[in-house]
Amino acid sequence: MGLIVDTCEFIALERAGGSPSDVIAIYGPSEIYAVSVITVAELRHGVRRANSNGRMEHRQRFLDAVLDNFAIFPLDAGIALRLGDLDAEMQLLGKKREFTDLVIAATALELGYAVATRNLKHFDGIPGLRIASAAKPI
Repeated sequence: MGLIVDTCEFIALERAGGSPSDVIAIYGPSEIYAVSVITVAELRHGVRRANSNGRMEHRQRFLDAVLDNFAIFPLDAGIALRLGDLDAEMQLLGKKREFTDLVIAATALELGYAVATRNLKHFDGIPGLRIASAAKPI
């Protein structure tokens, strides 16, 4: 089974002085650890918003380690179609979610992977989505 790692996992690790590879220690063995392209964008956003040059350099090194060590799935036609369906379905259920979280969820669903996250509320109630959490392993 594969895991799509949510951005919040990397942010928590970076803030705690950890490295991206620490995700494996938290979640254990998996066939593949990967990220959605949206996570790359969100982490780069954090690099650019750093409040000092040192912090910016640290965050960039962290992002480089993510890029070097995790498979990155782009937003392709299959994921985009799943995303459109998922966004509409969640709104019809009255459970609007952030679009970035839906990109991550759609990526996982399309690939048959679970999402590794600390933010359970961001993914709660998404039909068919399997969640892995440090607090609630899959």
